[in-house]
Amino acid sequence: MYRKKYLSAFILILLVSIITVSVVRAAITNITYDEAFTYIHYVKRVNAVISLMIPHQEKSRTAADITPAETHAVNDDKNDVLSKMNKEEYQGIRGKLKAINRYLIANNHILLSLSILLTDLLLGTSYDEIAIRLPVLLAFALYLASIWFFWRRGLISTTCVIFLCMNYFVNGYYGVARGYGMAHTFIFLACMAYMLWQNSGFSEDRYIIYCTASLLAAASANTIVLLLYPAIGGMIIYRLVMNGSLKNFLAKHKTFIVISTVLMLGLTAYHFIISMDTKPLYTGSNSFYRSVILDYAEMFTGNTVLAHVVAISVIVLFFLALIINIMNTKIKHCDFAVMLILFCITCMIMHIITGKGYITSRVSVPFHCFTILSLADIFGSASESLPVRTKHIIASVMCILCIAAYIPQHDIYHTNDKIIYHHYNAKRYYEILVWCHDHPESNNFDDYLKSAEDEEKITPIDNFYFRKYREILFR
Repeated sequence: MYRKKYLSAFILILLVSIITVSVVRAAITNITYDEAFTYIHYVKRVNAVISLMIPHQEKSRTAADITPAETHAVNDDKNDVLSKMNKEEYQGIRGKLKAINRYLIANNHILLSLSILLTDLLLGTSYDEIAIRLPVLLAFALYLASIWFFWRRGLISTTCVIFLCMNYFVNGYYGVARGYGMAHTFIFLACMAYMLWQNSGFSEDRYIIYCTASLLAAASANTIVLLLYPAIGGMIIYRLVMNGSLKNFLAKHKTFIVISTVLMLGLTAYHFIISMDTKPLYTGSNSFYRSVILDYAEMFTGNTVLAHVVAISVIVLFFLALIINIMNTKIKHCDFAVMLILFCITCMIMHIITGKGYITSRVSVPFHCFTILSLADIFGSASESLPVRTKHIIASVMCILCIAAYIPQHDIYHTNDKIIYHHYNAKRYYEILVWCHDHPESNNFDDYLKSAEDEEKITPIDNFYFRKYREILFR
């Protein structure tokens, strides 16, 4: 009784500490390259175009009415998107949508971009780092709260909780405005919905609906999640067939199936559009082991040598557990383990078909929880015959090693994209601020570019702070 009480207190304190650190880091770190690009080229552009789509505003507006904030909603080649509205190709609603989608690349994580736009509209913020990151922080809070909820219900073990919430690389993407963390949250909810369906004896259709809806939300946050669809979708169909309830399900939920299929096909088309030619979505040119398995192990260890040890150990133990489960005929109950194998096969097939390589580092972030739950599924099933004391000792050692690997990586002053900070410092931001102050007549970023000594290093980060400082100084 008391042990459970103290364990609950420990888990709760741990989860609260993790989200607190993420909030603080999000509040004190500067905007990153991808965040700035997304905000300028998607959020601000969509905001400006939507305002022009309102008929009565569009008729009454003149060039003099356009505010500096709107004037700065520029596209990739630094042309004013609002001035483009006067061109014939951008007239009408279809033309304005074309302006929004002109630079359709993987940086635009749809659900995230829309969430940031909604945050700005609700809070009245503009170029505010913490507001831009708020949707992802809320997704992180939802993820940690869900872990607590399902742990209390006994669906996941304490060891699972530690491994789910103490991966520093994954947690880092909940502190920046990118779609990886948001997609990860929805995948976790999809996995939990499937687990609840499994626990119900595959009899309650509502859990399939929840699972599918969560997967669609995850894919809209980051289309790389589509790689998981064949595994989970295939397993759902298999269970429905085995239970003899497939026809009944199809007949009962026609509308939902049609809507889900249309959305999935739309997201799939979008995925391939942003992955074409010089815009690959992922480019892991190494082997499956190096790109997928070793990179994932390194997320925990933060060290390549230790990552090799962990990766090889997990591979050996996985196949050993797989053999044990097959011999004991328990493999038919290890749905998540089977889905993990199907997922790996899907990655290999897509690599052969598209030649895009394998998923690496941050692109594999959304699949973290799925991987942990799958490993827990097969290891838990294979170790059922072990003495309880032995299992507790093994679990305790694993948790200690996970925590020991997590703590040294902790860095509250940098995000996961800190590699791009090599020429971004207080001096650089101060120079932008001074230039804006000394040139009140200019609201064009091109003018600043001409004056910059290291123009070849100019990135969307400079553009972001140029706009931010102008709004602060001359609003």
